[in-house]
Amino acid sequence: MASFQQRLRQLDALIEQQNWHDATPRALELFEAKPTSPGVLEKAVVVLREQGAWQQLSELLLKARNRYGLWPSGSDLQLGQALLEQGEAAQACPLLEQALDEPDCQAWAHHFLGKALRQLEQHEPALEHQRQAAELLPGFAWAPFEAAQLLLSLKRPGEALIELHEARCRAGSAGEPAIEALWNELQPTAALLRIDTLLEQGDVATAMGLLRPLLSSQVDDAAVQQRLTAVLALQQSPAPSGDLSPQEQELQAIGSELRSIELLLDALEAQSKTTSVSRSTPAR
Repeated sequence: MASFQQRLRQLDALIEQQNWHDATPRALELFEAKPTSPGVLEKAVVVLREQGAWQQLSELLLKARNRYGLWPSGSDLQLGQALLEQGEAAQACPLLEQALDEPDCQAWAHHFLGKALRQLEQHEPALEHQRQAAELLPGFAWAPFEAAQLLLSLKRPGEALIELHEARCRAGSAGEPAIEALWNELQPTAALLRIDTLLEQGDVATAMGLLRPLLSSQVDDAAVQQRLTAVLALQQSPAPSGDLSPQEQELQAIGSELRSIELLLDALEAQSKTTSVSRSTPAR
């Protein structure tokens, strides 16, 4: 029969090969045989985390603490994450808060504490923790992604787009499906925010260029209609006349009126197309 040290080396080889399926029973067996042997508990924790065996991980850590007095560095973070993954956010929070005091665990503690607080619908503090995690983990895409989702819940779409852009940059050229899906979903919102900026700058023509596709696809949307009203209002507002002659001022007014009529016709045409398509689509 192989000695304890031989079995420990075999476990190390399985971990190196990332053969988590075979490593799991070996790690638990070695822990039961010599729970206080240096490194045995830590190896078992790694194996169970990689397997996503969160309930087993919770049971192992609690057994190590309560029966053997073992609580190595990082245990608060490990147990906090395990409880969070099992939907026990309220129980996870105190452990993750303690993990914030450990320098090696701080960054990930912020991330998982943010997730736990989000589950508890404490969105503002959750956002702060995700932003801290994003700062401490510069290559990690999911902290700014979580921040973006929280900002959408807080009705702050402009900030959400900034965080989501950062998440996309961190994800790299391969991208992440969940990040890309949210980015595509928010493109109409991004266009509306850009239109607002252009209107503030008085650039009505460019604003209308961005608004036209939205009028075609979302003519009944209240936010789109609001921007159309703003564009029409600016089109109808007389520009500073300066030294214009009465004839030039009259031509300017006529031109503004014609542009307003054009915008209304565009909107009506888009609405007509939308209604036509909806009527021709058979009910399911």
